[in-house]
Order: sequence, then structure tokens, then C-alpha cells
Amino acid sequence: MIINAIDTKDISFVVQGAVDKLYTKLCLESIRSNFPGSTIILSTWKGTNVKGLDFDQAVFSEDPGGATYDHLGNCNNINRQIVSSYEGLKVVTTKYAAKVRNDLIFESPEFLLYFDTLTEYNEDLRKVSSRMITLSIYSRVFGDVYTPDWGKIVINNYGVSDWFYFGYTEDVKNYFSLPLISNVPEFSRYYLDRSVPYPWYFPQLSPEQYLCAAFRGLDAGKETRISLSSHKQLIDSIQFIVNNFIILDYDFSKIYSKKHEQVSKNPFSIPQTAVGLFFYGDFLRYYKRYCDPDFVIPNNIDKEILKKKLNAAKDFLWRDKVREYRHKFFTKLKERFSFVKKIFRWISPAYRVGYGTRDILLHMQEEERASLNYLHYKVDNLSKELEEKSKEIKKLNKQLAAIMKEDEDELC
Repeated sequence: MIINAIDTKDISFVVQGAVDKLYTKLCLESIRSNFPGSTIILSTWKGTNVKGLDFDQAVFSEDPGGATYDHLGNCNNINRQIVSSYEGLKVVTTKYAAKVRNDLIFESPEFLLYFDTLTEYNEDLRKVSSRMITLSIYSRVFGDVYTPDWGKIVINNYGVSDWFYFGYTEDVKNYFSLPLISNVPEFSRYYLDRSVPYPWYFPQLSPEQYLCAAFRGLDAGKETRISLSSHKQLIDSIQFIVNNFIILDYDFSKIYSKKHEQVSKNPFSIPQTAVGLFFYGDFLRYYKRYCDPDFVIPNNIDKEILKKKLNAAKDFLWRDKVREYRHKFFTKLKERFSFVKKIFRWISPAYRVGYGTRDILLHMQEEERASLNYLHYKVDNLSKELEEKSKEIKKLNKQLAAIMKEDEDELC
């Protein structure tokens, strides 16, 4: 099958990471059905059971390990991603390659229509033969906006999604030709005891930032999320991204994560995430600004996505502001008026007692209802048993009457 002058036989898909029997199976099946003739390479860890999975070649590597980065046990797998991706890409012999997170589902080969269609570059920033295609989901301009301190936005420079890359094989391979992080535990918990951009996420850099910053030529092992957050680096980050990638939303790529289906298909289902993402409309706006001023953006895609972001921001910021002001209002009220304090002290336990009593009564009613239902059930069963017994007695009476009649006939 040929799409946009690309024969699917010339593509190798490197599906990487720890195998999940459900997600990986669905991922492989979606590639096989949408890209006839393409080569599927499964790159995972030694000792992995791959029976029942549809692939052409398997690459087994030593697991370099990861490290938890928060109190919930979430793991930083950056070294695992580098190893499994690069080892899989090393055996690719086709012209084109795709690095694929192993829970992604391909609904169609539509993303191929966008490859090699934008031809203007800033050669000082160009690192690829042709822009690699990646996804908007978790390609970030800035991080999630969480309130109440919503005015402090965490810039996420060089934050290109690491779920999927498609391009010329050498370009994709070069992207993963970078050193492993030497001390993963320290790197993963860098902000644990420091001033943190995110109060729940402690790595020195996100995996996406580490990969892209290293590809840019920065010393990613020494950079931090704060050191990469200047306005100058924001401009450099955007310019570097638009010269080396094409970022597609689900509407254009028809690729989504089965594990994170809702947000990957509709990022605006989580508005505080969506407002900071790098959508295709954003990409085209920056491409026009930094690469090709004469480029005409089709269907006002850039304006449409800005409008959606603004509406999303208004919704959740207004909601959180209302919540914040309501809290402040009642706090001030309690502080300034002692009698209000007394009222609150009186209402709170009364409220709790009232609702506690209500819950107990409801529970008692439920128990009584359950007991009555059980009694009805037992009565019904007894009635059925009595009916069956009466039928048996009638049957026995008939048999007895027949026997007695036979005896009378013999006597006569």
C-alpha cells in the first residue's frame, strides 16, 4: 500500500518496552491490519514470554532498570526506553522507521499524509533529513496548570512526546543514540528535597525533556527543569521543535493510547492538561512564524485550537477561583465574627449528628426491609413445600384407594 509516496513495505515499526499481554497484542494487531507489508520488531527484555504475539522479529535486551520518582511508586523508565528503542532500531533495514510505545493503537495510516510536506527549515537548528512525526499528547509548551496558585505556570521546554516517532530510519535512530543516565535514582528524585516545579513529580528532567534536550546538543544529564525554563530557552525550544518535528493530534494521526484512551483521544477532557499541550494548530502557527512566513494555515486550525484552549482555561480557572474565594470568604467570616465561630462550632457537630442519625435510621430501615424480604422468601418457600406435600398426599390417597378396591374385588 502506497500513501504519500511511502510504500508501507518500506516501514519498520519498533514496538518497545515491557510486554503487556492485552495492550501489546492490540497494538501489534492494529499495525498489522493498517500497514500491510510493514516489518514489526518487538523490542523487550530477556526472559519475556512473547508467545501469541504477532511480530516479525524480536529483540531481547538486558533490563537496565528504573527508579521510583514519587511516594506512589511511579517509575522513571527513561533508560529502559532508550535501550529498548535503540536496540530495536539497530536491526531496522527499511527506509523508514517508527518507534512505538506498546499500548498505542493505529486506527488508520493517516499520519503518513503529513510526512515530508513542510519543506522550509532554519538550517542552524535542523538535525533531521525530514521532520519526524510525533504526537501532541504530552508534547508540552508548559506543564499542567493546577490551582489555586494557577498564576505560576511550569515551563516545559524541549518537552516533545516520547510515545511515537516516525521518520527516516537514521533520524529516528540518531534520536536515541544518546548516553544513559548514570544515576537514575538520584536523577528521578532530584526535586524531592528542593524547591519543586511540580509538588508531586520529582525528576530532574522529564523523559521527554531529556531525550529532546540531548538531541538538541544540550548536556541533558546536568540540566534541570528550572535551568531549562527561561524565556530565551522557551523560544529556542519552540524553534528547535518546529524544525525537527511535526506534532499531530489524534484527529490528524488517528493514533491513541489504549491505556490512556480518553485523554489521548480528547485532551480537553482534562482541561488543565490540554491548555499546555502542543497541538497541530500550535505547530503550524510556529512553523509559519519561524520557518515559512508565506505558509497558509488551512482552515484556521491555529485559531480554532487557541479558542478551545482559552475556553478550557476560563472554565477550570473560573471554577477554581470560585472555590478559592468561597473558602476565603468563610475563613474571613469565622475570623472576624466570634458569634459566627460559635454558630459554626454548634452547626458542625449538629450537622454531623443529624446526618449520622439519618444514616443509622436508613441502615436500620434497610435491615428491617432485608429481614421482611427474607421472611417473605421463607413463607413463599414453605407455601411451595406445602403444595408439593399436599400433591404427594393426594397421590398416595389415590394409590391407597386403588389398593383397597383391588382387595375388595378379591374378597368378592
